[in-house]
Amino acid sequence: MGEEAYGDNRAAITNPTVVHGMIEDYRAGLVVDHQHDKADRVAGKRVQCPTLVLWSLRDDLERLYGDVLSIWRHWTTVLEGHGIDSGHHMAEEAPHPLVDAIATFLAKTKVHVSGVGSRAIGLPPCGFIQVLPCSSCANGQSARTSPA
Repeated sequence: MGEEAYGDNRAAITNPTVVHGMIEDYRAGLVVDHQHDKADRVAGKRVQCPTLVLWSLRDDLERLYGDVLSIWRHWTTVLEGHGIDSGHHMAEEAPHPLVDAIATFLAKTKVHVSGVGSRAIGLPPCGFIQVLPCSSCANGQSARTSPA
């Protein structure tokens, strides 16, 4: 993962505000997020835009849940994905395979990706990829995400 990333992690987990936010995120996943998911499932709601699911091959997701894509099939109409050879911290441990997978997916789904760096598919100098979804997926809104 690299010393810089470990340093960032150590700084975060010793900051009480960050730790509080982390715990609140887990709490929401167990309570309100779960309630919303259940209501959406009962209502038959599904993600309507193409969905990419990526997971770490050296973490415990497959061991705990089996076929990862089967978890998502009932949530989305168009699904693809695969494991990436990394540990738990995928973006830090395998940034290029992660960016390659995301950029390939976006290219196939006709989403404009700006700011691709010097590699054929890679990180731009700023470390960000700007994603501009199609209007049918996000009403023309743009999202900005950092792969690393």
